[in-house]
Amino acid sequence: MPDEARLTRIEDRQEALIRGVSQLGEALALQTAMLEQILTAASEPPPKSDLGPTLKKIATILAEQQETLSTLDERLAELPEKIAEALVEDPPPS
Repeated sequence: MPDEARLTRIEDRQEALIRGVSQLGEALALQTAMLEQILTAASEPPPKSDLGPTLKKIATILAEQQETLSTLDERLAELPEKIAEALVEDPPPS
């Protein structure tokens, strides 16, 4: 391989390396900017939310429903006995 061709080949490789390092620098700058945005967002206090009071309200409603269902369950458990008593007390007309 003549010296001129080898020199051109080395120059081409050097140019490719320079472009690669330049692109790597751009990628690092972009990642740095993104990390700065993430850090800024993470250091801000969370937005105000009514989630806490809403969850408490839901818990209260669920507790009330549980009480209602317990009462209903007790009444339904007594129902067959009450039906039987009603049938014994009021015999059908003959």
